[in-house]
Amino acid sequence: MGEFRVYLCDDDDGYRTLVRTVLSEDGMQIVGDSGDGAACVEAVEQAVADVVLLDLNMPGMNGFETLARLRDRLPAVRVIVLSTAADQTSQSAALRLGADGFISKPMRIFDLPDLVREAVRAAGEVADGHATEAVNP
Repeated sequence: MGEFRVYLCDDDDGYRTLVRTVLSEDGMQIVGDSGDGAACVEAVEQAVADVVLLDLNMPGMNGFETLARLRDRLPAVRVIVLSTAADQTSQSAALRLGADGFISKPMRIFDLPDLVREAVRAAGEVADGHATEAVNP
């Protein structure tokens, strides 16, 4: 898959701005963002996103519920979880709910574009935010 259209869903405004900047500078097209799951579900369809980067820990509709709704409404959209909740239970639950990948928020933000590409290529596997290779859950 070449470059793709990305929608960001994270409750941290500053982190969304940082991710938007880093991915845009690396050639990805950011088609929208939101700070909560309900807004994400409503906006992704209109944004015509190829990939949704989804945080799990959000107020209101959390990432797990958002993921389930995205799968129901937009099964073709790739949903990559991008979260600090990197424990095995969260990863397994997200993948069971239909996430196409899981990225632990990286220590080095400039690693993120390669991690996103790898997660999209290796759908269903887990990309470790501390490395640039996908690893099996």
